Amino acid sequence: MKDPTLTTHAALVALLLRHRRCFLALCCLVVVCFSMLPVFAQAPDKSISGQPSVEPINTPGSLLTPIYKSKSDPSFWFASPLVVNAFGHKPSYIGGTASNTLFGFISDPNNPTSTSTISDSAAITDISIVSVTTEMPTLDVPPASPVKPDKPARIPVLNYHSITVDPGNPATITPEKFAAQMQYLSEKGYNPLTLKQFSDMIEGIDKGPDNPILLTFDDGYADNYEHAMPILKKLGFHATLFMSPGMVEDGYFLNWDQVKEMHEAGWDIQPHGMTHPHLPTISAKNQAFEITEARFQIEQMLGTVADIYCYPYGEWDTSTLRILKEHNFRYAFTIEQGMTTPSQDRLKLKRIFVNGEESIEKWRYRFEK
Repeated sequence: MKDPTLTTHAALVALLLRHRRCFLALCCLVVVCFSMLPVFAQAPDKSISGQPSVEPINTPGSLLTPIYKSKSDPSFWFASPLVVNAFGHKPSYIGGTASNTLFGFISDPNNPTSTSTISDSAAITDISIVSVTTEMPTLDVPPASPVKPDKPARIPVLNYHSITVDPGNPATITPEKFAAQMQYLSEKGYNPLTLKQFSDMIEGIDKGPDNPILLTFDDGYADNYEHAMPILKKLGFHATLFMSPGMVEDGYFLNWDQVKEMHEAGWDIQPHGMTHPHLPTISAKNQAFEITEARFQIEQMLGTVADIYCYPYGEWDTSTLRILKEHNFRYAFTIEQGMTTPSQDRLKLKRIFVNGEESIEKWRYRFEK
Protein backbone atom coordinates (compact mmCIF):
# COMPACT_ATOMS: atom_id res chain seq x y z
CA MET A 1 0.00 0.00 0.00
CA LYS A 2 1.34 3.39 -0.97
CA ASP A 3 2.18 6.01 1.63
CA PRO A 4 -0.47 8.74 1.38
CA THR A 5 2.09 11.39 2.33
CA LEU A 6 4.26 10.50 -0.63
CA THR A 7 1.26 10.52 -2.93
CA THR A 8 0.29 14.02 -1.77
CA HIS A 9 3.88 15.26 -2.17
CA ALA A 10 4.08 13.85 -5.69
CA ALA A 11 0.82 15.55 -6.59
CA LEU A 12 2.08 18.93 -5.33
CA VAL A 13 5.30 18.54 -7.26
CA ALA A 14 3.38 17.75 -10.44
CA LEU A 15 1.14 20.78 -9.87
CA LEU A 16 4.10 23.08 -9.31
CA LEU A 17 5.86 21.81 -12.41
CA ARG A 18 2.75 22.42 -14.47
CA HIS A 19 2.41 25.98 -13.10
CA ARG A 20 6.11 26.65 -12.55
CA ARG A 21 6.03 30.07 -14.26
CA CYS A 22 3.34 31.38 -11.98
CA PHE A 23 5.18 29.93 -9.01
CA LEU A 24 8.44 31.58 -9.99
CA ALA A 25 6.72 34.93 -10.49
CA LEU A 26 5.07 34.61 -7.07
CA CYS A 27 8.41 33.79 -5.46
CA CYS A 28 10.08 36.79 -7.09
CA LEU A 29 7.31 39.07 -5.88
CA VAL A 30 7.67 37.79 -2.31
CA VAL A 31 11.45 38.23 -2.42
CA VAL A 32 11.17 41.78 -3.79
CA CYS A 33 8.63 42.77 -1.15
CA PHE A 34 10.81 41.46 1.67
CA SER A 35 13.92 43.08 0.21
CA MET A 36 12.25 46.50 0.13
CA LEU A 37 11.41 46.47 3.84
CA PRO A 38 14.85 47.83 4.86
CA VAL A 39 14.48 50.61 2.32
CA PHE A 40 11.33 52.04 3.85
CA ALA A 41 12.62 51.44 7.34
CA GLN A 42 15.78 53.47 6.63
CA ALA A 43 16.08 56.74 8.62
CA PRO A 44 15.76 59.83 6.33
CA ASP A 45 18.75 61.60 7.86
CA LYS A 46 21.44 59.09 6.90
CA SER A 47 24.35 60.51 4.98
CA ILE A 48 25.79 59.37 1.68
CA SER A 49 29.56 59.14 1.24
CA GLY A 50 29.99 61.48 4.17
CA GLN A 51 27.52 64.05 2.82
CA PRO A 52 24.34 64.77 4.81
CA SER A 53 21.11 64.12 3.00
CA VAL A 54 18.64 66.93 2.36
CA GLU A 55 15.03 66.77 3.43
CA PRO A 56 12.49 67.26 0.63
CA ILE A 57 11.23 70.79 0.21
CA ASN A 58 8.03 71.13 -1.77
CA THR A 59 8.63 74.45 -3.47
CA PRO A 60 7.65 75.57 -6.96
CA GLY A 61 10.29 74.82 -9.57
CA SER A 62 11.91 71.91 -7.69
CA LEU A 63 12.09 68.15 -8.22
CA LEU A 64 12.01 65.53 -5.46
CA THR A 65 14.56 62.93 -6.59
CA PRO A 66 15.55 59.61 -4.95
CA ILE A 67 19.19 58.99 -4.02
CA TYR A 68 20.68 55.50 -3.90
CA LYS A 69 23.74 54.32 -2.05
CA SER A 70 25.58 51.06 -1.80
CA LYS A 71 27.01 49.97 1.56
CA SER A 72 29.42 47.73 -0.24
CA ASP A 73 31.25 50.61 -1.88
CA PRO A 74 29.81 54.11 -1.41
CA SER A 75 32.39 55.72 -3.72
CA PHE A 76 30.77 54.49 -6.94
CA TRP A 77 28.52 57.33 -8.03
CA PHE A 78 27.85 58.20 -11.65
CA ALA A 79 26.01 60.71 -13.81
CA SER A 80 23.16 59.34 -15.87
CA PRO A 81 23.31 60.39 -19.53
CA LEU A 82 19.52 60.51 -19.58
CA VAL A 83 19.25 63.02 -16.75
CA VAL A 84 22.37 64.93 -17.71
CA ASN A 85 21.38 65.38 -21.33
CA ALA A 86 17.90 66.52 -20.32
CA PHE A 87 19.44 69.40 -18.37
CA GLY A 88 22.09 70.22 -20.95
CA HIS A 89 25.16 69.15 -18.90
CA LYS A 90 27.93 66.71 -19.70
CA PRO A 91 28.17 63.51 -17.60
CA SER A 92 30.41 63.94 -14.55
CA TYR A 93 31.81 60.97 -12.63
CA ILE A 94 32.67 60.96 -8.96
CA GLY A 95 34.37 57.54 -9.10
CA GLY A 96 34.45 54.13 -10.79
CA THR A 97 32.75 52.88 -13.96
CA ALA A 98 29.15 51.87 -14.45
CA SER A 99 28.56 48.19 -15.20
CA ASN A 100 25.05 47.15 -14.24
CA THR A 101 21.58 48.50 -14.82
CA LEU A 102 20.68 49.90 -11.42
CA PHE A 103 20.51 53.69 -11.76
CA GLY A 104 19.38 56.31 -9.29
CA PHE A 105 19.62 60.08 -8.91
CA ILE A 106 22.16 61.66 -6.56
CA SER A 107 23.11 65.17 -5.53
CA ASP A 108 26.64 66.28 -6.39
CA PRO A 109 28.34 67.30 -3.06
CA ASN A 110 30.10 70.14 -4.86
CA ASN A 111 26.91 71.39 -6.45
CA PRO A 112 23.82 70.58 -4.34
CA THR A 113 21.45 71.83 -7.01
CA SER A 114 22.70 69.48 -9.72
CA THR A 115 21.23 66.06 -10.44
CA SER A 116 23.21 62.90 -11.21
CA THR A 117 22.64 59.17 -11.17
CA ILE A 118 24.58 56.14 -9.99
CA SER A 119 25.46 52.67 -11.02
CA ASP A 120 27.39 50.37 -8.72
CA SER A 121 29.83 47.89 -10.22
CA ALA A 122 30.14 46.21 -6.82
CA ALA A 123 27.52 43.87 -5.38
CA ILE A 124 24.65 45.93 -4.03
CA THR A 125 23.63 44.47 -0.72
CA ASP A 126 21.61 47.27 0.76
CA ILE A 127 19.92 50.24 -0.83
CA SER A 128 18.49 53.21 0.97
CA ILE A 129 16.45 56.05 -0.49
CA VAL A 130 16.53 59.68 0.59
CA SER A 131 15.35 62.80 -1.19
CA VAL A 132 16.89 66.03 -2.38
CA THR A 133 15.47 69.20 -3.86
CA THR A 134 16.79 69.95 -7.33
CA GLU A 135 16.28 73.41 -8.81
CA MET A 136 14.97 73.58 -12.34
CA PRO A 137 17.61 74.92 -14.75
CA THR A 138 17.41 78.51 -15.95
CA LEU A 139 16.86 78.61 -19.69
CA ASP A 140 18.58 81.30 -21.76
CA VAL A 141 15.97 82.99 -23.91
CA PRO A 142 17.48 84.52 -27.07
CA PRO A 143 16.69 88.18 -27.73
CA ALA A 144 13.90 88.99 -30.11
CA SER A 145 14.93 89.37 -33.73
CA PRO A 146 14.94 92.90 -35.18
CA VAL A 147 11.67 93.97 -36.78
CA LYS A 148 12.43 94.09 -40.48
CA PRO A 149 10.51 96.51 -42.72
CA ASP A 150 7.97 95.16 -45.19
CA LYS A 151 9.66 97.11 -48.00
CA PRO A 152 12.96 99.04 -48.40
CA ALA A 153 13.10 102.47 -46.80
CA ARG A 154 12.59 105.56 -48.95
CA ILE A 155 13.54 108.58 -46.89
CA PRO A 156 13.47 112.28 -47.87
CA VAL A 157 16.62 114.01 -46.60
CA LEU A 158 16.13 117.79 -46.69
CA ASN A 159 19.24 119.92 -47.21
CA TYR A 160 19.16 123.33 -45.50
CA HIS A 161 21.92 125.91 -45.15
CA SER A 162 21.49 129.38 -43.64
CA ILE A 163 18.29 130.54 -41.91
CA THR A 164 18.40 134.24 -42.62
CA VAL A 165 17.14 137.02 -44.89
CA ASP A 166 19.32 137.21 -48.01
CA PRO A 167 17.26 138.02 -51.13
CA GLY A 168 18.47 136.37 -54.31
CA ASN A 169 20.35 133.61 -52.49
CA PRO A 170 18.45 130.28 -52.90
CA ALA A 171 20.67 128.58 -50.29
CA THR A 172 19.12 130.72 -47.58
CA ILE A 173 15.58 130.68 -46.21
CA THR A 174 13.89 133.27 -44.02
CA PRO A 175 13.07 132.34 -40.42
CA GLU A 176 9.34 132.84 -41.14
CA LYS A 177 9.30 130.52 -44.15
CA PHE A 178 11.38 127.95 -42.29
CA ALA A 179 8.92 128.04 -39.37
CA ALA A 180 6.02 127.54 -41.81
CA GLN A 181 7.74 124.49 -43.34
CA MET A 182 8.37 122.91 -39.95
CA GLN A 183 4.77 123.56 -38.91
CA TYR A 184 3.60 121.83 -42.07
CA LEU A 185 5.73 118.75 -41.25
CA SER A 186 4.28 118.68 -37.74
CA GLU A 187 0.65 118.96 -38.88
CA LYS A 188 1.10 116.26 -41.54
CA GLY A 189 2.57 113.80 -39.05
CA TYR A 190 6.17 113.71 -40.29
CA ASN A 191 8.76 112.31 -37.90
CA PRO A 192 12.24 113.90 -38.19
CA LEU A 193 14.83 111.18 -37.54
CA THR A 194 17.99 110.90 -35.54
CA LEU A 195 20.96 109.51 -37.46
CA LYS A 196 20.60 106.28 -35.49
CA GLN A 197 17.02 105.88 -36.67
CA PHE A 198 18.06 106.77 -40.20
CA SER A 199 20.87 104.19 -40.31
CA ASP A 200 18.64 101.47 -38.82
CA MET A 201 16.11 102.07 -41.57
CA ILE A 202 18.70 102.15 -44.36
CA GLU A 203 20.29 98.93 -43.10
CA GLY A 204 16.95 97.17 -42.63
CA ILE A 205 17.36 96.78 -38.86
CA ASP A 206 14.16 98.64 -38.03
CA LYS A 207 11.24 99.90 -40.08
CA GLY A 208 11.30 103.23 -38.23
CA PRO A 209 8.40 105.59 -37.57
CA ASP A 210 5.64 106.49 -39.99
CA ASN A 211 6.35 109.41 -42.36
CA PRO A 212 10.11 109.56 -41.68
CA ILE A 213 12.19 112.55 -42.77
CA LEU A 214 15.78 113.62 -42.07
CA LEU A 215 16.58 117.32 -41.60
CA THR A 216 20.20 118.27 -42.40
CA PHE A 217 21.94 121.64 -42.11
CA ASP A 218 25.25 122.27 -43.90
CA ASP A 219 28.20 124.52 -42.99
CA GLY A 220 27.36 125.38 -39.37
CA TYR A 221 26.00 128.91 -39.60
CA ALA A 222 25.33 130.73 -36.34
CA ASP A 223 21.77 131.47 -37.47
CA ASN A 224 21.02 127.73 -37.20
CA TYR A 225 21.40 128.16 -33.45
CA GLU A 226 19.49 131.47 -33.37
CA HIS A 227 16.53 130.59 -35.59
CA ALA A 228 16.34 126.87 -36.39
CA MET A 229 17.07 125.34 -32.99
CA PRO A 230 14.24 127.07 -31.04
CA ILE A 231 11.64 126.07 -33.65
CA LEU A 232 12.76 122.44 -33.77
CA LYS A 233 12.99 122.27 -29.99
CA LYS A 234 9.43 123.55 -29.64
CA LEU A 235 8.14 120.89 -32.05
CA GLY A 236 10.28 118.11 -30.59
CA PHE A 237 12.13 117.61 -33.90
CA HIS A 238 15.59 116.09 -34.39
CA ALA A 239 18.13 117.41 -36.89
CA THR A 240 21.67 116.81 -38.16
CA LEU A 241 24.34 119.49 -38.44
CA PHE A 242 27.36 119.11 -40.76
CA MET A 243 29.96 121.57 -39.51
CA SER A 244 33.55 122.63 -40.26
CA PRO A 245 35.43 122.91 -36.94
CA GLY A 246 38.14 125.10 -38.47
CA MET A 247 35.58 127.86 -39.00
CA VAL A 248 34.23 128.26 -35.48
CA GLU A 249 34.65 131.35 -33.29
CA ASP A 250 34.52 133.92 -36.12
CA GLY A 251 30.98 135.13 -35.31
CA TYR A 252 29.44 134.08 -38.61
CA PHE A 253 29.64 130.38 -37.80
CA LEU A 254 28.74 128.46 -34.66
CA ASN A 255 31.09 128.37 -31.69
CA TRP A 256 31.64 125.24 -29.60
CA ASP A 257 29.34 126.33 -26.79
CA GLN A 258 26.49 126.73 -29.28
CA VAL A 259 27.32 123.38 -30.91
CA LYS A 260 27.23 121.65 -27.52
CA GLU A 261 23.88 123.19 -26.68
CA MET A 262 22.45 122.09 -30.02
CA HIS A 263 23.74 118.57 -29.43
CA GLU A 264 22.05 118.51 -26.02
CA ALA A 265 18.82 119.66 -27.71
CA GLY A 266 18.79 116.57 -29.94
CA TRP A 267 20.98 117.52 -32.90
CA ASP A 268 23.48 115.05 -34.36
CA ILE A 269 26.80 116.78 -35.14
CA GLN A 270 28.93 115.41 -38.00
CA PRO A 271 31.96 116.58 -40.08
CA HIS A 272 31.89 118.76 -43.19
CA GLY A 273 35.65 119.15 -43.59
CA MET A 274 37.90 121.31 -41.44
CA THR A 275 37.73 124.42 -43.63
CA HIS A 276 35.00 123.53 -46.20
CA PRO A 277 37.45 123.03 -49.11
CA HIS A 278 36.95 121.91 -52.70
CA LEU A 279 38.33 118.43 -52.01
CA PRO A 280 39.20 117.42 -55.62
CA THR A 281 41.49 120.47 -55.91
CA ILE A 282 43.80 119.48 -53.02
CA SER A 283 46.19 116.58 -52.51
CA ALA A 284 45.14 113.27 -51.03
CA LYS A 285 47.23 114.06 -47.93
CA ASN A 286 45.41 117.34 -47.38
CA GLN A 287 42.07 115.67 -48.05
CA ALA A 288 42.85 113.11 -45.34
CA PHE A 289 43.63 115.91 -42.89
CA GLU A 290 40.44 117.84 -43.74
CA ILE A 291 38.30 114.74 -43.26
CA THR A 292 39.92 113.07 -40.26
CA GLU A 293 40.77 116.19 -38.27
CA ALA A 294 37.20 117.45 -38.51
CA ARG A 295 35.97 114.12 -37.22
CA PHE A 296 38.56 114.05 -34.43
CA GLN A 297 37.70 117.50 -33.10
CA ILE A 298 33.94 116.84 -33.07
CA GLU A 299 34.41 113.55 -31.25
CA GLN A 300 36.76 115.13 -28.73
CA MET A 301 34.50 118.09 -28.00
CA LEU A 302 31.21 116.16 -27.79
CA GLY A 303 32.26 112.64 -26.77
CA THR A 304 30.33 111.14 -29.70
CA VAL A 305 31.12 109.16 -32.86
CA ALA A 306 31.33 111.35 -35.98
CA ASP A 307 31.55 108.79 -38.80
CA ILE A 308 29.04 110.28 -41.26
CA TYR A 309 30.45 112.77 -43.75
CA CYS A 310 29.00 115.50 -45.94
CA TYR A 311 31.01 116.63 -49.00
CA PRO A 312 31.70 120.40 -49.09
CA TYR A 313 30.08 121.75 -52.26
CA GLY A 314 29.00 118.16 -52.93
CA GLU A 315 32.41 117.41 -54.50
CA TRP A 316 34.64 114.33 -54.20
CA ASP A 317 37.09 112.21 -56.20
CA THR A 318 38.56 108.69 -55.95
CA SER A 319 40.99 109.78 -53.22
CA THR A 320 38.07 111.12 -51.15
CA LEU A 321 36.19 107.83 -51.34
CA ARG A 322 39.33 105.83 -50.52
CA ILE A 323 40.05 107.96 -47.43
CA LEU A 324 36.49 107.63 -46.17
CA LYS A 325 36.65 103.84 -46.54
CA GLU A 326 40.07 103.59 -44.88
CA HIS A 327 38.79 105.52 -41.87
CA ASN A 328 35.54 103.55 -41.60
CA PHE A 329 33.05 106.28 -42.40
CA ARG A 330 29.63 104.64 -42.62
CA TYR A 331 27.84 107.15 -44.87
CA ALA A 332 28.50 110.28 -46.89
CA PHE A 333 25.93 112.72 -48.23
CA THR A 334 26.06 114.47 -51.59
CA ILE A 335 23.96 117.24 -53.14
CA GLU A 336 22.66 114.89 -55.84
CA GLN A 337 18.91 115.29 -55.87
CA GLY A 338 16.46 112.57 -54.93
CA MET A 339 15.07 110.38 -52.14
CA THR A 340 17.53 108.31 -50.11
CA THR A 341 17.18 104.52 -50.39
CA PRO A 342 19.18 101.46 -49.25
CA SER A 343 20.12 100.66 -52.86
CA GLN A 344 22.33 103.76 -53.11
CA ASP A 345 26.08 103.71 -52.55
CA ARG A 346 26.53 104.38 -48.81
CA LEU A 347 29.14 107.06 -49.63
CA LYS A 348 26.96 108.74 -52.28
CA LEU A 349 23.59 109.26 -50.62
CA LYS A 350 21.13 111.65 -52.23
CA ARG A 351 19.38 114.61 -50.62
CA ILE A 352 16.73 117.19 -51.50
CA PHE A 353 17.98 120.77 -51.72
CA VAL A 354 15.74 123.35 -50.04
CA ASN A 355 15.49 126.44 -52.26
CA GLY A 356 14.53 129.27 -49.95
CA GLU A 357 12.97 131.25 -52.81
CA GLU A 358 10.41 128.57 -53.70
CA SER A 359 6.87 128.46 -52.39
CA ILE A 360 5.86 125.96 -49.74
CA GLU A 361 3.86 124.09 -52.40
CA LYS A 362 6.95 123.54 -54.57
CA TRP A 363 9.00 122.67 -51.48
CA ARG A 364 6.67 119.88 -50.35
CA TYR A 365 6.21 118.61 -53.90
CA ARG A 366 9.91 117.65 -53.96
CA PHE A 367 9.45 114.95 -51.31
CA GLU A 368 5.75 114.14 -51.62
CA LYS A 369 5.57 113.48 -55.36
